[in-house]
Amino acid sequence: MAELKPRPEGFPEVGDDEEERQAKRFLMLANEAMISQDGSRLLWVFNGLQLFDISSGKKLDTFAMDSQHIHRMSTSRDGEWLLAAAYDDGPKAVLLNLRQRSVYGELRLTQSRNGSRVRISPDAHTFAVVNDQPERAIDVYETATMQRRLSIPTQSGVAEQIEFSPSGRYLAAAHADGTVLVYDLRGRP
Repeated sequence: MAELKPRPEGFPEVGDDEEERQAKRFLMLANEAMISQDGSRLLWVFNGLQLFDISSGKKLDTFAMDSQHIHRMSTSRDGEWLLAAAYDDGPKAVLLNLRQRSVYGELRLTQSRNGSRVRISPDAHTFAVVNDQPERAIDVYETATMQRRLSIPTQSGVAEQIEFSPSGRYLAAAHADGTVLVYDLRGRP
C-alpha cells in the first residue's frame, strides 16, 4: 500500500494504541476522501477541500470550502473536473477545475432530505443531480454552461445513487426499493 508523504499537517503517525485512537478520531473529522478517476490526485475533505498529488504526496492546493458540509464528490475520467455536493445556506453543487485549481461555478439545488447525490460524466460534458423535492427527478446539466439539459422524473422514489456509463450515454439510478433504472441520454433534448 502506498503512503502519501509528507503526511498532511497534523496527521498523526499510527503506532501504539493511543496514537492509533488519535488517528482514528482525526480521520473521523474528514467527511469524505477519494482518488480521482485518473489516479493522479487525492481529494480529502478536511479544513476545506485538500488536493494532493499521489505520485509525490505533495499538497497542491486547498479550496476554501466548509468541510463540514461537503458530503458527495465525483471526478471526471481525466481528473480535471470535480463535482461536489455541499451545503451552506442550502444545498448546492460546486464544480471545480482541478488542473486550473479554481471554482468553475456553483449551482443552488432544491432542498433535499437525504443530501444531494451528484455525479459528473466521465468525459465531463454533463453532470447529474438527484432532486427529491418538490418533485422526484434526476436533473442533467451541461457542464460548460451549468444549464439544465433535461429532467428525468423518477417513478420508483428517490434515487439513492447515480452513475454514468463509461461513454456517458447511459445514466443508472439505484433506488431504495431495490429498483435500478438505466436511462439512455442519447437523443434526449
